[in-house]
Amino acid sequence: LMIPGEDSVPVLITLAIKYLSDCPAALQQLREENMKLKRLKDQLGEPLNWNNYLSLPFTQNVITETLRMGNIITGVMRKAMKDIEIKGYLIPKGWCAFAYFRSVHLDENLYDWPYQFNPWRWQDRDTSNCSFTPFGGGQRLCPGLDLARLEASI
Repeated sequence: LMIPGEDSVPVLITLAIKYLSDCPAALQQLREENMKLKRLKDQLGEPLNWNNYLSLPFTQNVITETLRMGNIITGVMRKAMKDIEIKGYLIPKGWCAFAYFRSVHLDENLYDWPYQFNPWRWQDRDTSNCSFTPFGGGQRLCPGLDLARLEASI
């Protein structure tokens, strides 16, 4: 059982440190972006706030790429409410299906070099589509999505 925020965010932070230690260019850009914001806030005499952290584009790209590669949440179980056919397979009403996030997040048809940590891949990419689902989706979207990103950004 995964307790949201208790297990997932520390794992996310640990994996981000690991991936960044293997990618000095990403670590350097991350430092520069965060130090630029810190200097600006110091000059203005203002504290950092929630929106500041979430507005750091490269920091968010690093978090997104860590979520994609790390697959912190393995997947989700869903129950078929009616008979449904997917790619020629019948899932009968009442059966459970497991949506395995890793099969999507590491799919070579969706991501170039999927096993390579590359936060730049997210610069011009929409993260609100079905090929990126670390927080689930639809009516079961994780309510702690922004809080998890904030905690990891700090």
